[in-house]
Amino acid sequence: MRQKARKFGKYALVVTVLLIAGLRFVDNGDPEILHGRATVSDGDSLRLSGERIRLLGLDAPELAQTCRQGRDVKPCGELARQALKKLTAGREIRCEPEGRDRYGRLLARCYSGRDDIGRKMVSVGWAVSSGDYRFAEAAARIAGSGIWTMTFDDPADWRATHGHDGEPEGFWSRLWN
Repeated sequence: MRQKARKFGKYALVVTVLLIAGLRFVDNGDPEILHGRATVSDGDSLRLSGERIRLLGLDAPELAQTCRQGRDVKPCGELARQALKKLTAGREIRCEPEGRDRYGRLLARCYSGRDDIGRKMVSVGWAVSSGDYRFAEAAARIAGSGIWTMTFDDPADWRATHGHDGEPEGFWSRLWN
């Protein structure tokens, strides 16, 4: 009986050591912090170090989305993209990934120096908060900044009726996204 227990203990020790050693080589899904110059895709996403990144905590108008300001139709999706370009132009950007979305983009909080870029986009009125930047959104509303000077559909509502890229969602678009 003792011999079986010792043999079992040795096997258990070997298996434990192999498991611990193997864990060092398993991808834990936590990508490293990215640094560099970013290329802006739209009002809430960019490219950095070869990665597509979706900023966390906000939702900006889609590129094809328009807003109304009185009788005028404004390209608020493009204006949001221009605002993000202005915040990142010529600056070293640091992104701290927290996972991936259904499109394979990194979900991250990104910074220019100490400035949280997502918070800044919401506070200047070119994105709505998706929970993290409620106070910044309230301040932008009160100040009448960015999209808060216009009538607009919430970006999520707009996507629901127009699709991710401005095309209506359908069977084929869901397959490719």
